[in-house]
Amino acid sequence: FLSTSRNKNLLLTIFQENFSTYINVLFEIHIDLSIETIILTDISSLSSISQDKEFLFNRNSLLKIDSIEYDSINNLWNIKLIASNNEKKCIHKYLKWIQKEMDYHSSMIYFGHLLWNELGQMNQAKNYFHILLKLLSNNDIDISKIYIELGHINNEIGEYNLALQNYQCALDIYQKQIPNDNINIASSLNNFGIVYKNMNKLNLAMNYYQQSLDIYESSCSENENRFHRTNPMINMGLAYRDKKDYDTALTYLTKVYNIQCDILPNDDPLLANSLINIGNIYRDKHNLNQALNYYQQALLIQEIAYSDDHLNKAKTIRIIGIIYYDKQDWQNALNYLNRTLKMYQCLLSNHNNIAMCYGDIGNVYEKMNDLDLAFNYYEQQFQIEEQYLCLSHPNLILHFDRIIDILKKKNQIEKAIELCKEKLLILKNILGIEYESHLRIARILILIATLYEDKNPREAHQYYEQALEILEHNKNEEIFQICLSTMINFYWKCRMFDRALMCQMKLLNLRRSTLSSNHLDVAYSLRDLARLYRAMNKSNEALQYFDQSLHILQSKYGSEHIDVKKIQKEIIDLKDIVKSLSSNADEDYNNRRCSNAHKAFFIMPQENLTSQSSTSSFDTKTKSSTSDSASAICVII
Repeated sequence: FLSTSRNKNLLLTIFQENFSTYINVLFEIHIDLSIETIILTDISSLSSISQDKEFLFNRNSLLKIDSIEYDSINNLWNIKLIASNNEKKCIHKYLKWIQKEMDYHSSMIYFGHLLWNELGQMNQAKNYFHILLKLLSNNDIDISKIYIELGHINNEIGEYNLALQNYQCALDIYQKQIPNDNINIASSLNNFGIVYKNMNKLNLAMNYYQQSLDIYESSCSENENRFHRTNPMINMGLAYRDKKDYDTALTYLTKVYNIQCDILPNDDPLLANSLINIGNIYRDKHNLNQALNYYQQALLIQEIAYSDDHLNKAKTIRIIGIIYYDKQDWQNALNYLNRTLKMYQCLLSNHNNIAMCYGDIGNVYEKMNDLDLAFNYYEQQFQIEEQYLCLSHPNLILHFDRIIDILKKKNQIEKAIELCKEKLLILKNILGIEYESHLRIARILILIATLYEDKNPREAHQYYEQALEILEHNKNEEIFQICLSTMINFYWKCRMFDRALMCQMKLLNLRRSTLSSNHLDVAYSLRDLARLYRAMNKSNEALQYFDQSLHILQSKYGSEHIDVKKIQKEIIDLKDIVKSLSSNADEDYNNRRCSNAHKAFFIMPQENLTSQSSTSSFDTKTKSSTSDSASAICVII
């Protein structure tokens, strides 16, 4: 029996007298006396404190958590419990769940498993399992499972090499103790695959998944261990999704769903997970209606499985909102995304998921061209992220960009510049000596430069140079490429071809150092470099880079792709120009031929003035009015 009191004020008085440094909790229990399964008796007359109003009730009473609230006045958590008469159904589900959870764990292992898997106490769980390793003998039956749990923890926190070491220790023990076709070995091989996938070694991961599946298929009958067999099947399906082999992924994931339908109740959350996995594949295939159908089926199951607000349900509602966004059904998108936001706000406190919802809703309003509301939601997203994300987190860069982009769309350039400069001052105080080398500073400098491009090109040039100096010493590939690309466009616009060429060369070298030699980004960098040389009247270099670009594009696309045909035409046209110039045809003929063949016209300075193109004034009007002795060259952009 549990002993408690009906005198709340007395309990609070006793609590204050025995104040604890631990977290203090008051359980407030509400019991309907008509519930027959609860045994209750008043023992006030037997109590040493008459005003206590003490009573007893049976410990196996089923109580439902109604609310958890913090009482700041009394410095305690108040947990409200309500007696339930739905005992049989709840107990049955609970026992079935516990039986499944305990299937491969002793109570000693299960305690540590709960520490990290349910409570998120990674360090405590890790320390607990290391203590067990010291206390237990090497031949204890639980040693292998301890190594597996340690591997799970390592994998969760990104310690992948340690995870592999612990999984290998478990596998070595299994291989000495049990036959090679045992399902524990199959499960261990699946664990290896999960880690290798997280290490972006997809082919190696799939190899381990297949080894795991082979053991299940060779050692188990069709109906044996069907539930555990689905784990490597799910992982294999997700791996094929990563490889963009969507049909094979669907085959695996649909098979998993069919197995689960045979062995699980209709409202089991695992069925919802499988439906979501299948929906994700259809979304990847751009079959939005089919994807939406699977997501909505998943939500129906979750509505039954989770009667109240739940994180899994919130995630599914968000996915449905995103699908409506993709379908450009803005009102339905807003309905689902606002519902997601409210659910997260009930479950979490200023969490990053709440920030994500603000961003999602802002996206919808931006598409609806309601820029004021979009700006407000983006700002709320960014404010939360600044509280919870590290200073160098990519979302802080990406989402500040979106705020500035909205201001540009509203033509509030001055406000955008002011906001960028304010952010630079704030970050300078926070970063201290790191200010001169931090990636966020480089990105904000690039933003300011783009804002100044039309208003004050000279100022834009200075900000670009500051950003480039930071990135030269701290080469974040993505931001460095963005910086170089925007600088190239800017210098093209200002006819500063030497500077554009320098940036284009850096961009090409960066892509060659990080990508395969026949990557499409390399091909397009070569094409852009060729066009730049053509604008500088350096035909031989232009033709050389055009040929290199064409070779890659043909190997990727074949000869009929539009980009292949465009470059072939550019090569032919440039060769015609070179040929016509070398034949000393009259200038009128050359100009007429070029104007028919090309889209843009540049006035190139004399050879002795070419070097000035990178240092002369940003005033494009001055640059277009050259002396009468300048040669006229037609080039393609």
